[in-house]
Amino acid sequence: IKDILKVNSDIQYSKKGEKLENENEKLDEYEQKFQKPIDNLKDFIEKQVNLFNLNAQNMTAYFFQGGSYQGNFLNNQRNGLGKFSAENGVVYIGEWKDDKKDGFGYEQGDFLDQVYEFRGHFREGKKDGYGIETHEYKNEAQKNYTLKGCFSDDQFIQGIVKYNDERKYVGDYNKDEGLMNGYGKYIYQNGDYFIGY
Repeated sequence: IKDILKVNSDIQYSKKGEKLENENEKLDEYEQKFQKPIDNLKDFIEKQVNLFNLNAQNMTAYFFQGGSYQGNFLNNQRNGLGKFSAENGVVYIGEWKDDKKDGFGYEQGDFLDQVYEFRGHFREGKKDGYGIETHEYKNEAQKNYTLKGCFSDDQFIQGIVKYNDERKYVGDYNKDEGLMNGYGKYIYQNGDYFIGY
C-alpha cells in the first residue's frame, strides 16, 4: 500500500476531528477504490447464483469426492458453472475449471461456532483476487467481521476489515498469520484512529 499511496513511513496518531496531513485522505481514497469493484462483484455473483438456480432443475446431482456436484462437466471433470455440496456443510456455487473452483463464485459454510461466506474470485481451487468474506460467530463474545479486498493463495492480503463493534482497518494484512501487518489505518470504536505500520 505504501507504494500505491506514496506516503512517508512516520507513525502517526490523531484524535477525531484533528487534521492528519494527506495520509488520512489517501487511505480514504484507497478504501473507495476497493468499494466499487467489490459492489460490482457482489451484483455479478448474485446474478450468477440466480442463473445457476434457474438451470439447476434440469441438472442431475452426482456423488463426487466427499459430497455431491450438480453442474457442467468436460472430459469427466467439473468445468463451467456448478454447485458442490460438501459433506462438511460447505456449499460452493460458481465457476469450475479442470475439477477446481476457478473463476467467480459463492461459498458458504455453517459450522458449530460460526457461519462463513465468501463471494469472489478463485484460482485453482483457492481464493485469489477481489472478494468479500464474512464470519458471523454464534457465541456473542466473539466479534463478527467482514474482509473486503484482495486475496492470494486462499488468504486475505490487503483491503478493509470491518468489525461489528464499529472498529475498522484499511491496509495490508499478513496472510500467513491472519493479522494486520504493514501500512494501514485502524479506526477505534470511539472514532480515534491510528495511521502507520
